[in-house]
Amino acid sequence: MHFSLRDKKSSYFKNMLKSQETQSATFVKHFTFLRALEASYLVAELISKNRKNHTIGEKLILPACKIIVSKILGEEATKQIDNIPLSNSTISRRLQDISENIEKFVNGKLIHSNFSIQVDESTDFCSESHVIVFVRFVNDNAIEEHFLGCKQINCTTKGEDIFNLVSTYFEQNNISWKNCVGICTDGAPSMVGSRICRFCKTGK
Repeated sequence: MHFSLRDKKSSYFKNMLKSQETQSATFVKHFTFLRALEASYLVAELISKNRKNHTIGEKLILPACKIIVSKILGEEATKQIDNIPLSNSTISRRLQDISENIEKFVNGKLIHSNFSIQVDESTDFCSESHVIVFVRFVNDNAIEEHFLGCKQINCTTKGEDIFNLVSTYFEQNNISWKNCVGICTDGAPSMVGSRICRFCKTGK
């Protein structure tokens, strides 16, 4: 025992013990929250990759997990499963966060390295035209391909309009056309306008 504490009353040590127990409980609760949050993001990613409805998390995955955990680890362990947020709105927010994180990562690569893009124009079932862009770049000595984005075309679908739409996105995200070493299109008239052809030939 420290000599500075030898004259302390027992109430002092009881209060210290209570404070320590409170801090430990808070730490455990926070750690459990972080694990539940991580699980929520991982499940959201799994739902997205398998193209399932967002409601499957709350209606199927969560109940199934509770049944499995209950049978293997007991009823007490299922209380931890209840801490994992998997509602429809939560899954939507998780996927939005993941999407923004991926976009930030990809744009960071495009800013600092060479890349090529694949551009296509498509019309949906509402007869609205969209530009779809994929990018390829080298990351850790491996070629990676990512979906860069899909933008609705509010004007005409000429090659120049498509070029301007992509160029605007590049400017908003500080991406230089100088890093673009190639453009791939399907050869359709809307994809071979003068601006795109000029870029393919001169890189400007």
